[in-house]
Amino acid sequence: MAKKTRRARQASSAKIVNAQPAVGAVQPAAVAAPPIVARPRAGNIQVNRAEYMAHVKANFSQEYRYVLGDLKRTGILALVLFAAMIGIALIFG
Repeated sequence: MAKKTRRARQASSAKIVNAQPAVGAVQPAAVAAPPIVARPRAGNIQVNRAEYMAHVKANFSQEYRYVLGDLKRTGILALVLFAAMIGIALIFG
C-alpha cells in the first residue's frame, strides 16, 4: 500500500479531450521489435552440470573437519541441559 501524504492533490492543468492526432501531424515511426534469441534449454544445462560434477571430486573430510567437533559439543550441551531440566523437575516437582 502506498504511503499517504498530507498534501492536497494538484489538479491537472491540461486535459486531453480528444486523443485523435491533429490533421497533418507527423506520426511517429514504428519501433522494430528486438530479435528473438534462442536460449539453451534446461536439459542441456542439466547435462553440462552432470558432466561438470563428474569431474569435480570434493573431499568432505577436509572441507568439514570442524563439523564433527561442533556436533559433539552441541550434543554434550544438549545432554547437560536435558539433565538439568530433569533435575529441576525432580527438585521442584
